[in-house]
Amino acid sequence: MEDFEKETDIKEKLETSLHYAVGKICTEAAEGFKVQFSKEFIATVADLAFRQAGIFAEDLEAFAKHAKRTTVTTDDVKLLVRRSKSLHDHIDKMAASSAKGKNKKKVIDEEPVIHTIDLDC
Repeated sequence: MEDFEKETDIKEKLETSLHYAVGKICTEAAEGFKVQFSKEFIATVADLAFRQAGIFAEDLEAFAKHAKRTTVTTDDVKLLVRRSKSLHDHIDKMAASSAKGKNKKKVIDEEPVIHTIDLDC
């Protein structure tokens, strides 16, 4: 029973945080576009975003499980966004830059950089 209460508490905190973030985004957009968003609109968008995130999480978990993995990878995310070309392209770019960052770290770890300071100035 305690695990259920913890899970419910975490879910409520996530929903509250998402509602706050959506509210901030709507406030910024309202100023830029000179429009107003009702509290009901903000709550609806936050609820839709939360539900969609849950669906995405379930799909990503299913993709990883189908591949007999316990970890979600960028390939799973690419599969998830395959129907949106612009989002797929964005994920590809992010994955490529992330891979480059990992490769740079490995090079730095393998070849230590030695810094010298000239004290004869």
